[in-house]
Amino acid sequence: MKCLVSLLLLSSLLIFSNSEELNVFIIPHSHCDPGWLNTFEGYFHESVNRILDSVTNELTADPSRRFVWAEISFFNLWWEVQPHEKREKFKKLVKNGQLEFVAGGWVQNDEANANFDIVLDQITEGHEFLHRVFGVVPKVAWQIDPFGHSSLTPSLFSRVGFEAVVLNRIHYDLKANLKTSQMMEFVWRGSQSLEEKSEIFAHLLHTHYSAPKGFDWEEYSPSINDQSVHERARDFVSQLTERSRAYKTNNLMVVFGDDFKFRDANIQFTNMDQLIKHINKEKQYNMKIQYATASEYFAAVSKSSVERKIEFPTYTGDFFPYADNWDAYWTGYYTSRPLLKAHSRGTDSILRAAEGLYALGRTQASINDTQSSSVHWGNLFQGIRQGRRDAALVQHHDGITGTAKQFVVNDYTRRLDDAHSAAHTTIEKMIEILLTDKEEPVFNFDLKTFSFTTTDDVYTL
Repeated sequence: MKCLVSLLLLSSLLIFSNSEELNVFIIPHSHCDPGWLNTFEGYFHESVNRILDSVTNELTADPSRRFVWAEISFFNLWWEVQPHEKREKFKKLVKNGQLEFVAGGWVQNDEANANFDIVLDQITEGHEFLHRVFGVVPKVAWQIDPFGHSSLTPSLFSRVGFEAVVLNRIHYDLKANLKTSQMMEFVWRGSQSLEEKSEIFAHLLHTHYSAPKGFDWEEYSPSINDQSVHERARDFVSQLTERSRAYKTNNLMVVFGDDFKFRDANIQFTNMDQLIKHINKEKQYNMKIQYATASEYFAAVSKSSVERKIEFPTYTGDFFPYADNWDAYWTGYYTSRPLLKAHSRGTDSILRAAEGLYALGRTQASINDTQSSSVHWGNLFQGIRQGRRDAALVQHHDGITGTAKQFVVNDYTRRLDDAHSAAHTTIEKMIEILLTDKEEPVFNFDLKTFSFTTTDDVYTL
């Protein structure tokens, strides 16, 4: 019997043997939807506040740990209520590379319904915050939950400055084919006419954005201890070895998290710590595991591809429609909740008009200082900014898609109404300044041609 057990153990270890060591990059994350089954603020108070508190404490406790965060709408809400000491602690985590902001937009936008200007706005809103507070601009985009991917994404993201993008939801049959042909990483070209200018390096997640099966300790997975670590490590290594076959290099990205995970970051990290330590110690696994950020992973892939002269294929076009099964094509959201979709577009338009007129009015008033004393510029600006943020929030992949609960859609609608009202207020005040100033206008066009009524939803020069 002992000989049989030994033979079985030896044969099972052979699946892990390889001429080249596999480098595994564990990327802890929490996918936090700014509205879906609960409202944006409801989710914040229910989960997100606790997640960010818990993660901050665990990263501070161990410099080897890493975490990535995507949704700046949530992070901004958390940041506003943190004391100075905690802000400084978090800034240190960002500075030393333990925490990386990925994508860094206000939300993780839908790619089928959101038009390009509002996508750009929501990215700008998030990046401006990150640059102002931390002096960083994300280099890795993170689109792990939108229901399919648009060719606009590589075209726009490459121009914004992203160097790589992480994708997930594509047609199940196509993903299966890409796995067998080792094409889960590729150069994604959005436009045939723009060619290289519309390209970005793309990584497709192997198995959704969840932790490997059986290794989510906030979902009642058995804790790791001295008695179980060997068996659990073998299971973990087996899953990772199978995943690695879908990629060309000897580097493997393994996202570690799921929806609103890491509310208890301690239990997640302490169990994973034991696995990492055990596997790295056991040479028969031929595997090196480390916590990593997305940028650290892509740097390793870039280095490997240069050293081994690995060429990646080019994919041109989009990934629509998305299907996760033969009878589950995700296409209804293209047209569901049409009033919300229309309201979003209309709000985006009026906000853009308000922003333009605010810039004209502020410039006119600064030169001919006749009306500026009666205008609360700061209040108007804050109204526009909050309107931009509320409009951006709706571009979330469970917002404008219409896939959220009705009471959540009601909350989105209220926010769009508030943004609409703030834009109207700004436009009315700017028209008053621009048309009643007695000095010569700074601008060459005739502002009297501007049509305006209090009931118009669209304003044109």
